[in-house]
Amino acid sequence: MYNFFRNLKFYINVIFFSVLFIFSNCTSLVEASSFNFCKENLPSLSNTIDKVISSVVSIDAEGFKNLDKKDNNEMYEDNFVETYKNKHDKKLENRYFSSLGSGIIIDSKNGYVVTNSHVISNSYKINVKLNDGRIFNAKVIGVDDSSDIALIKLIKAKNLVSIKFCDSDKVRVGDYAIAIGNPYGLGNTATYGIVSAIGRNGLNIENYENFIQTDASINRGSSGGALVNLNGELIGLNTAILSPGGGNIGIGFSIPSNMVKNLIKQIEKYGKVQNRELGIIGIEINQEISNAMNLNINTGIFVSEVISDSVAEKCGMSPGDIIISMNHKRIKNFLSFKAEIYSFPLDKNIELDIIRDGQIKHLFIKMSSFENFIRNDVNTYKKIPGLIISMIKKNGNNIIKVNYVKFNSYAYKLGFRKNDIIININKNNIYSLKELDNFVSKKNILLIFYIKRANSNIYLFMKL
Repeated sequence: MYNFFRNLKFYINVIFFSVLFIFSNCTSLVEASSFNFCKENLPSLSNTIDKVISSVVSIDAEGFKNLDKKDNNEMYEDNFVETYKNKHDKKLENRYFSSLGSGIIIDSKNGYVVTNSHVISNSYKINVKLNDGRIFNAKVIGVDDSSDIALIKLIKAKNLVSIKFCDSDKVRVGDYAIAIGNPYGLGNTATYGIVSAIGRNGLNIENYENFIQTDASINRGSSGGALVNLNGELIGLNTAILSPGGGNIGIGFSIPSNMVKNLIKQIEKYGKVQNRELGIIGIEINQEISNAMNLNINTGIFVSEVISDSVAEKCGMSPGDIIISMNHKRIKNFLSFKAEIYSFPLDKNIELDIIRDGQIKHLFIKMSSFENFIRNDVNTYKKIPGLIISMIKKNGNNIIKVNYVKFNSYAYKLGFRKNDIIININKNNIYSLKELDNFVSKKNILLIFYIKRANSNIYLFMKL
C-alpha cells in the first residue's frame, strides 16, 4: 500500500510539472507573438523622414562681419571666433566669423539650395554637406535680408533630391510638424511637434514677418532647415527661436513655404527681391475702433494716409478706406498684410476689398505697378531708418523730397515729415543722394538739416 501511494504521488508530480511546463511555454509563445505583432505595427515617422532628409543639408560658412552690425537677436547662431587687428593693434571694423546652419535643396537640376540670409551673409566661403556625406562648395545667387531668405547654388553637384512644397495657406494650428536641421553642427536631426500658431509677427526678427510657430525642437544651427508635414512636404523654412537662455523652450518660428517659394522666384529672376511698398499709413481695426465707426467687422486696416505717387494712390485708394481682404483672404493684421504684399507671386495681380462710405469696393493692383514705382527713383534711405525719399526737379535743380516717414521710426523722432524738402546740410546745398550719403556717412559730427516744409523753413539736428 505504501508503494502504491508513493507511486501515485510521483505520477501526480509528473503530471503537475508537465502541465506547468506546457502552460509556461504557451504563455511565452503568446507573449512573443504579441511582441512581434506590436513591433511590426508601431507608429513611426521614419517613412516621412526618409522622404525628405536627403533634401536637407548642413551649411558651414566663413566670412567677415562689420562690428557695427550687432545682432540683438539671440535667435541667430552666428559664431564669431576671432577678431583681426591692423598694424597699429587697433580693431578693424570687420571681424572673422564662422557660421553653422542648414539649408534645403529646392531644385535638384540647378543645384539650388534655400537657407536664411543670416547663415551666409558676408561669407567668402560656403561649404554644404549632404546627408550622404558629400561636400560641395556653393556660391550666392541672391540674398534678401528683409525676409531673411537666401538662395545659393551648389557647384558641380549631381544626383540631388529636391523637396516638395506644400501650400502653406492650408496649414492649420494643431497640424503635426517635423523639423529637420543641423543643430549645433551635429548633422541632420529630426524633431517632432505641432503647428502652434500661424501669422506670427511683431517679433522684430525681420522687416516682413508672417511666421508659422511650432513646438518642434529648433536649436542653434537649425536655421535654414525644413519644417515639413506628415506627407514630407515643406511647410516652412526654420528661421528663429525664442530663447531667453540660448536653448529650445518650444517656441520656434518658420517662414511659410509660399512666402519662400515666391521670394525665391524673384531672386532667381532679378537677383534680388523687388521693393513692394504699397504706400499707406494705417492702423488695425479692433473692437474699440469698430464700435466708434459703427462697423460690423473686428479685423482689417483703416487707411489714415496714402503716400503721394505710391502704388496705393495709383490704384485708387483714399484715406478713410478700410482694407478687409486681399484676394478674398481676410486680413488679420497690418504686419502680415505687408508680408503678403511683399511676397506675392510675380505672375498674379492683387485684388483688395475695401469699405468706403459703407460700401464694399474692389481695387486691383498689377504687379508691374510696383516696378514702375521703383523706377521713379523712390528709395528707402537705410542710413536714416524710416525715411523714404526721391529726387525731384525744382527750378532746374535736383532736390531731395521726403516721400514717407515711418511713424515712431528714427527718422520720425529726428523730426522728418512727409513732403519735407532737404535744402542743405551744415550750409552745404544737397543736390544728389551721393552728396547726402557723404554727410550722413561721417562720424562724430553734428548734422544740421535745413528743411523746407510747406511755407516754413525749419532745422533738424542729427548727431552721428
